Amino acid sequence: MKILVPDTIDLDVRPSPGDEVVAYDPGAPLPDGALDADVLVAWSNSGDNLADAARRLERLRWVQTLAAGPDAVLAAGFAPGVTITSGRSLHDGPVAEHALALVLAVVRHLDELGAAQREHRWDVRHAAAQADPVTARRYTLDGAHVVVWGFGSIAARLAPLLTALGARVTGVASSRGERHGYPVVTDDDLAGLLPTADVLVSLLPATDATRHAFDARRIDQLPAHAVLVNVGRGATVDEDALVAACGTGASAARRSTSRRRSRCRRARPCGTRRGSSSRPTWRATARRARRRSCRRTWRTCAPAGRCATSSSADEAGGPSGHQRPLRGRGWQRGHVYDERFMNSSRRTAVPHRGHGSPSCPYTASEREKYPDCPFTLT
Repeated sequence: MKILVPDTIDLDVRPSPGDEVVAYDPGAPLPDGALDADVLVAWSNSGDNLADAARRLERLRWVQTLAAGPDAVLAAGFAPGVTITSGRSLHDGPVAEHALALVLAVVRHLDELGAAQREHRWDVRHAAAQADPVTARRYTLDGAHVVVWGFGSIAARLAPLLTALGARVTGVASSRGERHGYPVVTDDDLAGLLPTADVLVSLLPATDATRHAFDARRIDQLPAHAVLVNVGRGATVDEDALVAACGTGASAARRSTSRRRSRCRRARPCGTRRGSSSRPTWRATARRARRRSCRRTWRTCAPAGRCATSSSADEAGGPSGHQRPLRGRGWQRGHVYDERFMNSSRRTAVPHRGHGSPSCPYTASEREKYPDCPFTLT
């Protein structure tokens, strides 16, 4: 029996006596000496290569694709008598890790943080949204409802990873029941399930039944804050409907409501009310007012050198030891980083609150160094 294996991957092939293993280039037409092959192993083959194999390998009996989805091999046109098998479960670990990475990237808004990092600025809107009880749950998987559409072997590896981060996982498959300890429903239940989803992970294969499974109807069933992470085949997503829902480019987007536009993160600036242009929320306004107040207090009561770096503060005679000024925009102006108010998991910035405040930045011993300090220790 002659077995054709791709030369682009190192396979541990252990042929039986009498078998012949021949390497081939999956991106080029098959050589004439390989046309009597009985078995074809496929991995990253071009469409032309698979079509050439389907047409010229007349003795072929078995095609083993190493991909989890055999759609490319099925579309090549092999004879009905050829057995086609997939590489299901070969890539469960890497795909599950990749899916988790994408989920965390979109939930933690790493695209926005990366843009802020490249621009050398602190994204205060991101921090404000995490602190706001109304939007805080959109920045974490802890307590989130994750729906995994296509609950197979990859989902069996992914679901425990999501659970470890505090997410509640519900699977969607061809039959109801419980798989690997998780509840599983069918497509018929999606209309009632999707409105409760915070994250939708699609692991669907490409078949006639799943083509454009995620369409405008499914998009409308998701809540406005929900996100889609597609790790399955691209053919399962109706891209035109997705573009229209995100409000980019399509004519339907110009007629879409603010609720639909908000599904695309870039359509509405973070820190604004839904349906508005760029008006900041009252929380952001209050935060800026507090900063202005802190700046005024700081400039009134802080001795010279207190806003400088640690070394320059010491040179100016500023307090030392467990108290030191915070560096960075905003925090230099009116906040002291005090390790007495810090535990192992959280840092506390203590603002100046005026004469007689217990948050005066000076200890009793340091009070003697600054007799003009307007604070009265209590």
